[in-house]
Amino acid sequence: LAPTLLTSIDLSVPNKPVTRHSSWLPGYANAIMATSRYLFTVMWNSDWTRSNIQITDISATNGEFIQLATITVAGRVADKFKMNLDGDVFTVISMAWDNQRQWVTTLENYSLSIPFLPLRIGALRLAEGEQLYATRFDAKRAYIVTYQRVDPLWIVDLSVASKPAIRGELHVPGWSTYLHPMGDRLLALGVDDTNSWKVAVSLFDVKDVAAPKLLSKVALGENSS
Repeated sequence: LAPTLLTSIDLSVPNKPVTRHSSWLPGYANAIMATSRYLFTVMWNSDWTRSNIQITDISATNGEFIQLATITVAGRVADKFKMNLDGDVFTVISMAWDNQRQWVTTLENYSLSIPFLPLRIGALRLAEGEQLYATRFDAKRAYIVTYQRVDPLWIVDLSVASKPAIRGELHVPGWSTYLHPMGDRLLALGVDDTNSWKVAVSLFDVKDVAAPKLLSKVALGENSS
């Protein structure tokens, strides 16, 4: 696989950006997620069925960074919304084609208390036979959307990192491609496959994690928009 070049650029003087540090990473990158401490770079695995995630320490104020470790996760990680760091717990959601020839979504928790030796401390498989779409983290919750014939919205409790657990589930038509948490509400953008495959914006009540509710849905555009 072709390598990826990671570069830090100092923007403190906006009209004079300055390159501070560069380093090659092994593999082709398709997504990144950053915090003030770490950069997580998703790389294709050599067999193209799973993702490697490169963990880089970017906490130095001078722009220097250090490559710490690489995690190989259960499946493919599609975008930055499928990764989250809460304290020293890194959570990643991926999708893979399993030995039963069906799609499966896996949520994994890793401890970064020793950042150059990440340790998997908990995992959860869900939605076997369905493809993974939108995901979003909000405090100790993960919202996950999968789809086969209907769109299950899964609410996963992350408060015990070693035992992530499904606390709520709601089936609605179509699927969501983007989620936006708003406290006791969850906004979703996606497709309604019962309404001429139009774009749809949905609002969910997630105050009661065990009983999420669809409050409203608005279709946009023309057929197959």
